[in-house]
Amino acid sequence: MDHQFGNEQGGDDAGGADNDGEARVGDKDDSDNLEEMLRAIGPEILLKNKKGLENLDRVKKALKETVYGVEKGCPTHWTLLRFVLELLILKAKYGWSDCSFDDLLRLLSWLLPQPNLVPTNTYHTKKVISTLTMGVQKNHACPNHCILFRGVTFGELDKCPWCGASRYKNNDIFSGDEASTGNKRNKKGTKKTVQESQPPEDTPLGIDAKQRRIPALVMWYLPVIDRLRRMFQNPKEAALMTWWHDERKVDDDKIAHPTDCSQW
Repeated sequence: MDHQFGNEQGGDDAGGADNDGEARVGDKDDSDNLEEMLRAIGPEILLKNKKGLENLDRVKKALKETVYGVEKGCPTHWTLLRFVLELLILKAKYGWSDCSFDDLLRLLSWLLPQPNLVPTNTYHTKKVISTLTMGVQKNHACPNHCILFRGVTFGELDKCPWCGASRYKNNDIFSGDEASTGNKRNKKGTKKTVQESQPPEDTPLGIDAKQRRIPALVMWYLPVIDRLRRMFQNPKEAALMTWWHDERKVDDDKIAHPTDCSQW
């Protein structure tokens, strides 16, 4: 089945590109300033790990390559990086599952002219922007939202001290009923010995059984310092962030900012 985009003779149309690959009137500017963003965070990528240079080159390549050939009508501003970012924004906005997202990618890969650079699945899509991601802290939480299993007090507990809910889901490795390892007492108050369970067999690939426990609820915390640092690395964003202190004009007769009010 042949793919046809624009005019059959490969001429101009409102949404494509010229045969020479140059942007046309229909190509809008990249408002996200991806090139400027990458230029600002380039040093951070280089110093992130040993593969910093390799990762930076991979992102730069994704920023230059179009999703499919410009000679086949792909607008020059639709690079692989922009394409992936837009898709992931839609995925997060509408709560698409990985399975449905994989089906969408498969359809787009079939629909767009061949050859194209549409990722094959969700994993490869996220891998394109993995270098640009920032730190995230994952904390186990009580499924009833009582506590976070962190710190000296709650970090080593397997059950919530308030409601008794299990920290982990029940599976073949862990059962909430077996979370407590203390000695039980009978009605007369004497200790009832509990036969110690045999240690679990070695799991595949040498993974410890405790590491295979699935938490019942996980809270993701996005450290604000990393976000602020990334924003200040961009000169334009930094100017906007410091406008109130550096460029704001104070007029006693006009309220230009909430802090100009006497009630502030």
